[in-house]
Amino acid sequence: MYGDEVAEWNQEVFQLLKSRLDKPYSCFDGVLNPEYPHHWLKKFLDETEPAGWRFYLGNSGETIRNAWYLDSDGKWYWFDGAGIMISNKWYKYNGDWYYLDKDGRMTTEPVMLTPDHNGALQYPGLTK
Repeated sequence: MYGDEVAEWNQEVFQLLKSRLDKPYSCFDGVLNPEYPHHWLKKFLDETEPAGWRFYLGNSGETIRNAWYLDSDGKWYWFDGAGIMISNKWYKYNGDWYYLDKDGRMTTEPVMLTPDHNGALQYPGLTK
């Protein structure tokens, strides 16, 4: 099934759609741009993609895998081999370490690491 501008669809349509996505052969592809971060569609996407966010290229429909993605705001994101965006953790790439924040954005501002009581370096805001 394919949908265009699905963020403008009625929420009840998605309840029906969800009931049809439980089959191994079922698939839904859609184009959307939720108007704000708390749009009801974001909750739907989070429920159907429990492992994390994926980004599909508009020109091919393929997910980004094992690659950086630069968005239109100049923010970088890393997607793993399964196409899942990495967030809230340190990631080593080509010998360099990067911190990807809770929204998956690469941190580009200077940070201060402080040792904890065991001597392990801690980054403010990093969850365990």
